[in-house]
Amino acid sequence: MQGTSTPSGGQPYSQAGYGSANITTYQQAEQELGRYGYNNVHDLRSMQGWSADAMRNGQRVHVILGDNGMVATFPGR
Repeated sequence: MQGTSTPSGGQPYSQAGYGSANITTYQQAEQELGRYGYNNVHDLRSMQGWSADAMRNGQRVHVILGDNGMVATFPGR
């Protein structure tokens, strides 16, 4: 599933899709993000899913990988 929408906070984001659920390790999270085209992943941290800063399509983004496997991309910080 791909698309762009605006959550209640007003920040646009892109939903990259659904991946594997039950990602429990740093390596699994990094691999899953790589499957969706994210590279240079850094500051990867576990917090009700996974959160990281990364590059995608040449742009710096903040990405969240949910416990359910959903991937959401926000403008970089």
